[in-house]
Amino acid sequence: MKTFHLDAQFESMFEPNEMRLLALVSHNNMKESMKEFVIANKNLLKKFRLTGTQSTMMMLKDIFKDEPDITYGPICVSGPLGGDAQLVAMTVMGQLGGCIFFIDPMDSHPHNVDIECLCRQCNVHNILMTSNPTTATILLTALRFALQSGKMELMPSFFFNLESPSVAAYKKRQQAVITQYSEEN
Repeated sequence: MKTFHLDAQFESMFEPNEMRLLALVSHNNMKESMKEFVIANKNLLKKFRLTGTQSTMMMLKDIFKDEPDITYGPICVSGPLGGDAQLVAMTVMGQLGGCIFFIDPMDSHPHNVDIECLCRQCNVHNILMTSNPTTATILLTALRFALQSGKMELMPSFFFNLESPSVAAYKKRQQAVITQYSEEN
């Protein structure tokens, strides 16, 4: 992937601990792309509390080394061992604000159901989610602007509990089932 140098240093209006976690995850064949992405966007990424699966987090620690202004969240286990499921739990519990997941579209994954569940729960909870380097690069432009200008409404999943617009209809259907069951008993 061609890297553009758009990562000037800047002041964020929010501290990393004031926001929910940003997860960085990459499949094995996408690790080099993730590494290039992180190096090209270090100044922006360090404005977040970072979490991810084990090998990606080890790569982050190697890139950032001993920088004092980097904040890490929990390190999840490898994806096939439940790391994606750990990220799902963080999403459901309101701890995750965004997920940059470089998914390998050319390989099969033994934990594909966990990957699908993570993507689904990011959609259910209206969490910022991107699955490839190009979309992630464009997304970071918006995040940089939101951080610099202090506009949390431009990155609401890092601050607020959200849900897909379809969740309200689901809850209404579920309430009808519960009401019917209660009336029958």
